[in-house]
Amino acid sequence: MPACAGDLGDRILIVDDDPASVLLLSTVLRQMGAEVRGVSASSEALRAFHQLEPDLVILDLHMPAPDGFEILRSLRAPRAFAGYLPVLVLTADTSTEARDAALELGADDFLNIPLDRAEIVVRVRNLLLTRRLYRQIAGRSTPPTPGTAERPGPA
Repeated sequence: MPACAGDLGDRILIVDDDPASVLLLSTVLRQMGAEVRGVSASSEALRAFHQLEPDLVILDLHMPAPDGFEILRSLRAPRAFAGYLPVLVLTADTSTEARDAALELGADDFLNIPLDRAEIVVRVRNLLLTRRLYRQIAGRSTPPTPGTAERPGPA
């Protein structure tokens, strides 16, 4: 059975301008054992990201500036984050344009509000498991020591 959130000290950042959504998600994720930080002011999202160094970001799309699209662009910018950082987008916007734009910008998953508790738990577990596996693989792959790299054989 896959590990549950929190088994390895998973940290989750929630960015949503609706405090009730932040509270609901925080409660569910803490019950899973995760360390959770929620921010309702999107202007504080990137600062909270750098302070928490989360294993998963849950992001609303439609907020006062910067909106979720802009935050997603910042998270996916070159050198913003080394490695694999899953981003789960939650929004009441059911348009295919919003979904496609978020996925195109690098969101890993997309859920519409209202949320189903079981679905959010499963999707969060899956994204955290993928992150753990990525980190395990990245930890095993070490660059060759200079002078020991394979040399091509004779042609």
